[in-house]
Amino acid sequence: MYSDPREPVTEFLLDVKGAIQAGDDRWIFVTRYKNIETVAGLEFTMEDVGREILSLSVMDYCLGPMNDPEIGGDVWVFGKTISDKEVYIKLKLWGDKTSKGLRVLSFHWAETPLIYPFKR
Repeated sequence: MYSDPREPVTEFLLDVKGAIQAGDDRWIFVTRYKNIETVAGLEFTMEDVGREILSLSVMDYCLGPMNDPEIGGDVWVFGKTISDKEVYIKLKLWGDKTSKGLRVLSFHWAETPLIYPFKR
């Protein structure tokens, strides 16, 4: 049990950042149309996407962990304002405690305003 509700978010983000920093083979960008369209609209490379995810903080947290009904496990939702537009970011870790990877399930324009419970 956590004494501070931000602790699990911080732990999750540390694992996310570790997976990205471990290299391209440790993180997967899901190439859904909405994701590709947003990356193209931002004129981003995958390196840029990785940089944005590395810059996520507890303040960018929206939801999670939530069960992934498609393949099990937990997903977490974050949001960031990039180029004056809100981007919806859904992330999922895979692997085990010694070797974690990251799946970027969503990185697209937010379809509804996001709620940030830890933003001041």
